[in-house]
Amino acid sequence: MPRDVGLYWGIAFAWSALLIVIFVCTQPSSEVVRVAKVLPILWCGIALMDWVLLVCMQQMVGHMWDEKTTEL
Repeated sequence: MPRDVGLYWGIAFAWSALLIVIFVCTQPSSEVVRVAKVLPILWCGIALMDWVLLVCMQQMVGHMWDEKTTEL
């Protein structure tokens, strides 16, 4: 599990960075300047939410997979 957790953090931060880049590229510069102070916090918040979703999904799939293999 620790290796998975590290991998999930990498995926979460990469995905959130991609979302921030898309935001910066698609918004007018005045909007980007207005929210520039909170972009690092936003980046970490999105990454945390993605990480939680990845871990929950792994737990759910692992639980369902264990139920399927024990029935055989």
